[in-house]
Amino acid sequence: MTQPSKRRRKPKPIRPLGTVGTDAWNRMFTEDADWIAQSMDLELLQMVCEQIDERAALRFKVLRDGDWRERNALRAIDQQIITGLSLLGLTPADRQRSGLESKANDNDAFDTFLAELSTPMVNSENTPTHARWESRTDR
Repeated sequence: MTQPSKRRRKPKPIRPLGTVGTDAWNRMFTEDADWIAQSMDLELLQMVCEQIDERAALRFKVLRDGDWRERNALRAIDQQIITGLSLLGLTPADRQRSGLESKANDNDAFDTFLAELSTPMVNSENTPTHARWESRTDR
């Protein structure tokens, strides 16, 4: 078990946020995202949290109304959020690129599953196969 890191003071959002955006804001300062510079990155983080609030409201409308234009807008805001998270170094690919480790992913079952999927296996006939599919044919 790892020791919790020393937590920084959590700043207040620059502008009011909704419930979902506030939750996202709080997670940024309770997780180990110590590289977020409070002097420079807060405006971008604020914008991402506002987009997350907007996404929650838009998703509700899409689920309720099913309008294709709103569904397209939802996909567009998804991309904007991902871009903002990426700029803040909060995606797995960006953390890996910058050499940051995600403590949440240590021994993660999903990572193990992905590793198993990407590992080719050889069956008794020396034919490449995959364990997941091999186990289905053995039934």
